[in-house]
Amino acid sequence: MNRLTLRRLLRSVVLALLLTWGFASLVGASVDQSLLLLFGGLLIGVHAFLGYCRYHRRLSAVFRMQELSDEDYERIKLERHHDGGPASR
Repeated sequence: MNRLTLRRLLRSVVLALLLTWGFASLVGASVDQSLLLLFGGLLIGVHAFLGYCRYHRRLSAVFRMQELSDEDYERIKLERHHDGGPASR
């Protein structure tokens, strides 16, 4: 692992521990395995979603991708259908 990845991982772990401790203190819950599992799953999900957003932005920037409107998508689908493309099978 390079230094940047290690720093990000350490920052994520510290943030997860602080959030878990803060929540437990706020509601008066005891910090046990089920609470750690709950927050671990929640934070992994948030981390995965943010990673997907970052990856999508990077791909869009590299390939200069533009999102299609519904009308453009339907037009392309109809053109493929009339041209005997994969949509006509």
